[in-house]
Amino acid sequence: MTAVLPAPGVPAPELPAPELEPEVEVTLPPPIPAPTPTPPAGPAGAAWIFALALDLATDGVVDEAAVDRLVEEAGANRRTLEGAYGRAVALLGEYPDDPNVRETFDILVRALRRLHRHAGA
Repeated sequence: MTAVLPAPGVPAPELPAPELEPEVEVTLPPPIPAPTPTPPAGPAGAAWIFALALDLATDGVVDEAAVDRLVEEAGANRRTLEGAYGRAVALLGEYPDDPNVRETFDILVRALRRLHRHAGA
């Protein structure tokens, strides 16, 4: 593309002002929150709970509320938590020095202990 410039000393021609669109305020409805997915039953549920525990440990959320959330997400199903615990044991065997893996293991142990305590009540 070639531009033709005016000769030195000759003022540039005035360009028309761009047309401005009228300002319109747009209001949108609030977003609909996505439903929290529930873990599937069986071995896939254990993988789901294990992934949640790993996510919580990685984010540094390893307090009692996190343990409660794991028990709640597992539906207080001991076998689901045991499956997640088994995955944590396997991962801990592979990465014994990783602090996130250690926290994942610890949070699942606490969740299992909490569930066992409630089972006898």
